[in-house]
Amino acid sequence: MKVGDLLVSRTGAQEDDGATPMLLILGIKEHPSDSSRDKVQLQWVPRNGGEALKGEFSRLMVEKRYKIV
Repeated sequence: MKVGDLLVSRTGAQEDDGATPMLLILGIKEHPSDSSRDKVQLQWVPRNGGEALKGEFSRLMVEKRYKIV
């Protein structure tokens, strides 16, 4: 996983329009002692031209819920 990777949900959950949500990795804040506790900064890619949402999750959660395209 690196900055610029595009992610999609592992569960294949569909939105109302039939498209899977896509996320872009904006940055990774490394934890000094445990890489599973790194923080991954994400941006949801809007499909309808709306405002992009940003968030930050642990690396463990991101690797569990999303896969790289």
